[in-house]
Amino acid sequence: MLKKIAESVTKALSFNRLTNIVKSAGISIGKQTVINYVGHMLDSYLIFSLQNYASKKTSPKYYFMDTGLLGLMLLDCRTAQLENLVAVELIRRYGFENVYFFENNIEVDFYVPSENLAIQVSMQVLEDVDTLEREMKAFVKLNQFIPDTKCLLVTNSEETILKCDDIEIDMIPAWKWLLD
Repeated sequence: MLKKIAESVTKALSFNRLTNIVKSAGISIGKQTVINYVGHMLDSYLIFSLQNYASKKTSPKYYFMDTGLLGLMLLDCRTAQLENLVAVELIRRYGFENVYFFENNIEVDFYVPSENLAIQVSMQVLEDVDTLEREMKAFVKLNQFIPDTKCLLVTNSEETILKCDDIEIDMIPAWKWLLD
């Protein structure tokens, strides 16, 4: 079950979906058992969850308190580890109750309402036109819902300032952002 949560780190995950994923691996398990196990993982600080700022009725995203665990469970874990690292740092800076993700016809990885701060995480953006367009489009749509949002794109190593539809997007490498 923990491996399946690790495989879904960058996505919202419902108890029904997690139950079905575990069942498809050939394990007979009930939804209540999944709920109980996830509760134990949350209580022991193995994982933590973030809620959707746009709708409290949607499923949460789960992240690991120790990003090294993702390396043990995933073959190609760099992207998941980078997003998980940002999640842990945001929790450290702002607290569990002040960090969300935003999903409402668009997805923004993290939103901190007290700072009016939106953060996208991507390993590499500048060399991939589709990724760059997707990340900028998310910020533009978010600004339609929440005007004047500060937009930050955390990458593995790229740094620049992007402009799109009068929105300024600060692209910063993770190491530099962590030192702020």
